Amino acid sequence: MNRLINLLKKLYDNGQGLEDLVFKTKSGKQINTDVLKCAWLYQRGKSKGRTYTYPGVATELTEQGEIKYLKPYSTRHTFISIQANAGSDLKLLADSCGNSVDIIIEHYLDTSRNVTLKDI
Repeated sequence: MNRLINLLKKLYDNGQGLEDLVFKTKSGKQINTDVLKCAWLYQRGKSKGRTYTYPGVATELTEQGEIKYLKPYSTRHTFISIQANAGSDLKLLADSCGNSVDIIIEHYLDTSRNVTLKDI
């Protein structure tokens, strides 16, 4: 998490406002799932009647044996789970990831279903 925070600080040191996109397309627009798929998995292109496939970062690192392949959703799920179970502010986490606190508690937080409240 500290590496991400340092990266974001570095990116924002160039005068970006809080509402500006940090990660964006080459044309400055918001990244969508099609753009992410190309960067993550592969991109196809045509030139002189031939079709080429360019590996995405996850595909290339997997083929090199550097990482075990994960879908983009898996990395999101892992991030939310780690943050929630490490005691992060659930409201901030939910807002940051586009979830509700209830969804984070239900799907990402490791809670024992057998725990009961203590008598007071």
